[in-house]
Amino acid sequence: MPPFRCPTLLLAALAGACAGPSGQSDSNPPLIYNARGFRMPGFAGGTPPPSPMLVERGLRLDASFLPVLVRPSAEETRDSKTLTAAVEALRSGGYRRACILLEDYRRHSGGSLGIRCLHAWALALSGELDVARNMATALVAGEDPAAPGPAYLMGVVLDEQGRRADAFAWYQLALRASPSDADLLKRTAQTGSAARAPKFVLECLEKLDRRGGLPLELEPLRARALAQTGRGEAALLTYDLLLGQLGEKSDFLAEAGLCAFGLGNERNDPSFFDLAADYFSRSVEVDPQNARASYNLGCALDWGGDSSGAELSYARALEVRPDYLEAAENLSELLVRNDRPGEAREILNEQLRQPLPETSRSRLLARLALLEEPRAIEG
Repeated sequence: MPPFRCPTLLLAALAGACAGPSGQSDSNPPLIYNARGFRMPGFAGGTPPPSPMLVERGLRLDASFLPVLVRPSAEETRDSKTLTAAVEALRSGGYRRACILLEDYRRHSGGSLGIRCLHAWALALSGELDVARNMATALVAGEDPAAPGPAYLMGVVLDEQGRRADAFAWYQLALRASPSDADLLKRTAQTGSAARAPKFVLECLEKLDRRGGLPLELEPLRARALAQTGRGEAALLTYDLLLGQLGEKSDFLAEAGLCAFGLGNERNDPSFFDLAADYFSRSVEVDPQNARASYNLGCALDWGGDSSGAELSYARALEVRPDYLEAAENLSELLVRNDRPGEAREILNEQLRQPLPETSRSRLLARLALLEEPRAIEG
């Protein structure tokens, strides 16, 4: 009988793989994670000044690149040179400059709820998360708690702080008022994935798809959500699309392998274990020093009936990471099934020499005791 452990989930790694900023366009604004490494231009360079024609003549400024819930009205940008300059700074990624201009605008003109939300949004994207959080809290407390602008803003602040599951709830409130805004749909899909709400994620992605095609950067969210909703074969097609477009990425290979492994268990179909082994084997080729990839390959081969291949993969995982307890336990069980109890005991004894937590040591000692019982009976 195969060992009871399954491959280790690697979903956290993928989150980092699909969270980067994308190319900017007016009709499809990107997600920007300034607080987590996006380089912003300084005050003196990199941010072009607003168009003199727009400022001096008071022409209407196109602010459609901004999320709708923080977008100033055409009248506001038409009537204020300062606000126009702030919007132009935001267009070019000059978030700190925009914050200074918005502060000046609010000091002299007060500003509507939308302008206050825009100010706090710019602060969040510039990395001033504590100030943005205070402003968002004040706006939520001062308005209807479900008001879409403050709700969206609170979501952005929590999102930028890395609290994606918490941000998801606020984005859901904001979606009631703005169900088709591209930025909000992207953010809701990403945070919904972190909150493990795959059906909601797929709904958001389908809306974005209908707007003109889903950006490649969001396809991993679709693949993961499809797998989580039991549509494993569709998920594998999406992973293959990603691997074809982006090359052999170890994270995508690992997730595809886990998806195929799940289908093998669900359908009791060994061919899916073979498919999982193919993905995991490619992952090992990409990153030979990844002990988890070798362990996952061992599991797929083990479940698929390839004992010798599984033994080599478990041993490789232990070579890379000598204290890999799960790999040692699976290998020892495989050896026992193949009538090699002495080697199984040696594998477990080697683990006892590693600096393991006391709970792990107790588990190993219990396993060794079970292996010793047949010897006592024989004696």
